[in-house]
Amino acid sequence: MAEKVTIEDLDDVQDFLNKEDSLARLKYLGKQELVLVSAYLEIKIQINHEIEWKKLEIEREIKEKELAMKEKEIEKEREMKEKEMEMKRLELQEKEKERKHDDYDKVKKVVLIALQLVPEAYRQKVRNLKKTSEHTFTQFANFKKRLFQEWCASRKVKTKEQLEQLVLLEDSKECLTGDLKTYLEEQQVP
Repeated sequence: MAEKVTIEDLDDVQDFLNKEDSLARLKYLGKQELVLVSAYLEIKIQINHEIEWKKLEIEREIKEKELAMKEKEIEKEREMKEKEMEMKRLELQEKEKERKHDDYDKVKKVVLIALQLVPEAYRQKVRNLKKTSEHTFTQFANFKKRLFQEWCASRKVKTKEQLEQLVLLEDSKECLTGDLKTYLEEQQVP
């Protein structure tokens, strides 16, 4: 028969349970020792439950913090994307303004070309312009100068030699017969 086991406090219970044959020796315990072992096991179970709960609580807090960090990261990414989108929107607006400006310049050029008189019309305006009483001599001279400049520009005259050639050709055309003069004008000979 096994020896009688005496357990007086919880430390004794722990020593008792740490031995290899503690389960086999439980049957030799008295009522008071069994109550102590039972109380010890209940406390141990309660502590283990509390530890598990604490672990779960800590894990939950960690997960919540990870989630909060992930949400912040997502929010930052969203803000970055919004900023990128805003930058792209502004770039597109700027490109659209440039395109409209380019379109405006093209349309303006086409309209001005369409409204521009042919060189012969400018020449005739220069030759046929007469001073009226409505204008001063200065106004008349400035207007005639502007018409002359437009005539030269329409003929792409940029140098003195080109201007001489233009005037000589014009005088030469005046000496031609009507049919030949008309033919040359139709062929757009300067």
